[in-house]
Amino acid sequence: MQIIIPCKSLDRGKSRLAKCLVPSMRLQFCKELLVRTLRLAVQIVDPAQVLVVSPDAAARKIAESFRVGSLMDPGRHLNSALNVARRSLLARRPHLDVMIVPIDLPLASTSSLSALVRLTEDVVIAPDRRNSGTNVLLLRKAAFDKFVFSYGVDSCAAHVACARQNRLSVGIFESESLAFDIDEPENYLAWVMCHA
Repeated sequence: MQIIIPCKSLDRGKSRLAKCLVPSMRLQFCKELLVRTLRLAVQIVDPAQVLVVSPDAAARKIAESFRVGSLMDPGRHLNSALNVARRSLLARRPHLDVMIVPIDLPLASTSSLSALVRLTEDVVIAPDRRNSGTNVLLLRKAAFDKFVFSYGVDSCAAHVACARQNRLSVGIFESESLAFDIDEPENYLAWVMCHA
């Protein structure tokens, strides 16, 4: 299995946290999130099977410190970054199961991700707390080359629809730890309160 970790420019990530974090603190927070996600990924798969996709040279350098692969992302949006990663992976290893793990899931654990991987459907989605966004996406080899990435508003429904249109089986993995993401100040403050 391959793990893809998409990562925005570290100094531009989590812009919606500007109300509670100054730019230097947001930068440091994004670095910490990336490092945490990399530590998690290399406990699940070999570092050679982890790929960070980012427009940020600093993020790619952090990836290299973990001995994982890194790939330049043109920086337009998440869906285009994942398409870049897919083209690169399919050129080298065309038959892959791939899990996409964003960096903003601070409660994600090896046990929750391993439990998700045990589901056998072609497409497995761990949705956010509102069941509207896609927090973790697992694509079996039957799905990876044809799947249309639709991250953004109502991505969970869009990803389910794409799977069904392609006659792929879909599993929804409900997990409190994977459903918690940090997008808004209230998410950040809730996380801080739990870890104070």
